[in-house]
Parts: sequence; C-alpha cells; structure tokens
Amino acid sequence: MTTTGVPQDMVTLVRHTPVWAEYEALAPTLAYDFALLGDGTVPRARLEGVRTPTLVLDGAASPELLRCPSRIVRSTTGWRPGRVRRPRPPRQAW
Repeated sequence: MTTTGVPQDMVTLVRHTPVWAEYEALAPTLAYDFALLGDGTVPRARLEGVRTPTLVLDGAASPELLRCPSRIVRSTTGWRPGRVRRPRPPRQAW
C-alpha cells in the first residue's frame, strides 16, 4: 500500500481491520499493474498508439488518485464525456 502513496501509519491501522484480508487477496495482481505502469505514471506514448475501441471509466465519487489516470487516458485519446469514439475501419486494398 505504501507504493501507492498510503502512509505507513495508515497501513498499520488497516492491517487490523476486516478489509485487510481482501487487500491481501488482491496483492498478487499488483505485479501486473507495476509491469504495465512501471513507475506509476500513465504511459501517454503507449496510449497514443492505441487504435482499438477503449472503454474509459471512473466514478464521480472515486478519490482523485483514481480519477486522474482516467482523465489522462481520455485527454490522450481525444475522448469527451457523452461521446462514443470509434476508430475508422482500415481501408480495403482491393
């Protein structure tokens, strides 16, 4: 949890709550997150190369830490709220 910015004191407190077991169950998936994100920054250059339809979601009640990456994805891909973005199909070489 400290790698995501949670202070050590908070981690110590959370270890004594019922939710800790759920966090431990999710812990193995962090390796995938770190493999994709490396230092935790959103890989804008990789996103600019995405040509497949992409669903970007976040929740209005989510903490800013979780909403910021989705805004970056949206701004990089040119998406705007309420808009469905479909890439053009490849041109047929007949």
